[in-house]
Amino acid sequence: MKKHLFALIFLISISVSAQTDLRNTLEEYLKVVETKDSEKVMNYMYPKFFELYPRDLMVKTLDESLKDPSLEILLMDSKILDISTLKTADSVTYAKAGYSFVMTMKYVISDENSAPIDEVITMTTNIFKQMYGADNVTFDAENKKFRIFAKKEMLALKTPSLKDWKVLGMEENIKPALKKILPEAVIADL
Repeated sequence: MKKHLFALIFLISISVSAQTDLRNTLEEYLKVVETKDSEKVMNYMYPKFFELYPRDLMVKTLDESLKDPSLEILLMDSKILDISTLKTADSVTYAKAGYSFVMTMKYVISDENSAPIDEVITMTTNIFKQMYGADNVTFDAENKKFRIFAKKEMLALKTPSLKDWKVLGMEENIKPALKKILPEAVIADL
């Protein structure tokens, strides 16, 4: 009886430690995302993703979207909302994590960049409301600035060959690609 109790306590302590490590990694990841350092963000990505989309291309694409001179984009107030129970399939340990953040996007008006026309603002507002929910999007017309509250999910993964947890976004447009790099049991659980 004592032997079984000891084994159970040992397994629970390993699970709690893994959950703590995972939460710490996810919180670090969100802080790095807020800095908009594309190279560091890629250090947290699940390496198999780069088999589909090369790392240098991902860095370039992220830099171009976050460092557009006509927009000032800030990411802030990132929080881990929940983490699912850890599961393992084909030597991949994984968990889904819900998180939130606030994004502001301000049009930068200069000699090179004129103020957006009303139709562009309306179209952009509608797209954001569709993506994030009408109650989560505001536009400050005077400052030409959007404020968006977003809730999303990501997948945290660890394999025997990885020292640390890695992440993947779970946006609908990425899910078909995930089928090429993740075990079927993980995909079925998404």
